[in-house]
Amino acid sequence: MAKTKADIRSLARVHTNSAINTLKGIMNEPKAPAAARVTAAVALLDRGWGKPKETVEHTGDAFASLWGAIQGTSQATSLTASSDDDYGSTTH
Repeated sequence: MAKTKADIRSLARVHTNSAINTLKGIMNEPKAPAAARVTAAVALLDRGWGKPKETVEHTGDAFASLWGAIQGTSQATSLTASSDDDYGSTTH
């Protein structure tokens, strides 16, 4: 009989304490390779606090270029705020 995802999850969760203790042991073992210690620390932090959110930086120029591409224009566009348009309007 095939196991469902819920069954597999339940079986894996039985080992949570042991897995966390293993990660803690690796993280705290001075003789363990640095990469293993960092990986264990990151795994513990990710599970305890969640993975950090990814940030994306952009400039107005990049947005204007993208907006122009979306609008199908090849010429430069300038974006201005408009009360009835959350995304701004284009001026050619």
